[in-house]
Amino acid sequence: MIRPLGLTWSMAVGAWAVLLAGSLAVVHAYMARPGPAASVVPTRWPPHTDLGQPRGVARLLVFVHPECPCTDATLSNLSVAVQGLAESASPVDLTVIISGPAAAAGHPQSLARRLETLGKVTMRTDADGSIARDFGAATSGHVVWSDGEGRVGFCGGITPGRGHVGPCESLSMLTAAMQNRGTDQPVQVTPVYGCPIFDVRSQVTGIGAAGSSRDIPICCEQPQGNEP
Repeated sequence: MIRPLGLTWSMAVGAWAVLLAGSLAVVHAYMARPGPAASVVPTRWPPHTDLGQPRGVARLLVFVHPECPCTDATLSNLSVAVQGLAESASPVDLTVIISGPAAAAGHPQSLARRLETLGKVTMRTDADGSIARDFGAATSGHVVWSDGEGRVGFCGGITPGRGHVGPCESLSMLTAAMQNRGTDQPVQVTPVYGCPIFDVRSQVTGIGAAGSSRDIPICCEQPQGNEP
C-alpha cells in the first residue's frame, strides 16, 4: 500500500521529535547526576593530613581531577565565594588539590591560568589520593571549608549540575558556612557534580615517542542514548 506523501512526512517528523526529546532527556539526566558521594564527612580538620593544621587561619580546599571538564564551572562559582573572602578582615588559605592517579602526569596549563584569576592560590598534587581520602573527596569539584579552629562547616559541590555555572543553593550554603566561622554549626553537605577522582576508565590517547598516555574520567565521555 502506498502511503500519502503528507502522511509519510508527518510520521518522519514525529519520529524525529521523539528521538530529539529522548536525547534531551538523557543529556538532562546526565548533567543532573552527581558524582560519587563523599566517603566520609569530616566535622573537624584531620589531625594527620599532609596539609598541616589551620593554626588560626581559615582553609578553603578544592579537589579536582586534572582533566575534568566540569572544573571550570566549579572555579567560576568559587570566584564568587572568593570575592566575598577578599572583603573579610580574617586571613583565608585557598588550596586547590589536583587529586587521583591522573595527577601524576601534571596538570594542564589552562588550569594553572584559570587558577591565577582567583588570586593567591596554593596548588598541591595528590597523585596517591591520600589528601582526598583524608577529607572524603571522591568527585572532582569537592570543596571543604574549615575555620581557623579546625571546625569544618562545608563539604561538597558548589554548582547546580555538571558544568553549570550560576547561583545555586549549594553555593549559598558555602557562603553561609564561611560567615558562621567560630561557631559549632552542623556541616553543610551537598552533592558534587564532576568526574570521579579515583574511578577512572584508563584510555590510551596521543601516544608519542615517549609512549605517554593519560586517564580519561568516565564523566568526560558523551552520554549515550541507552544510558539508564
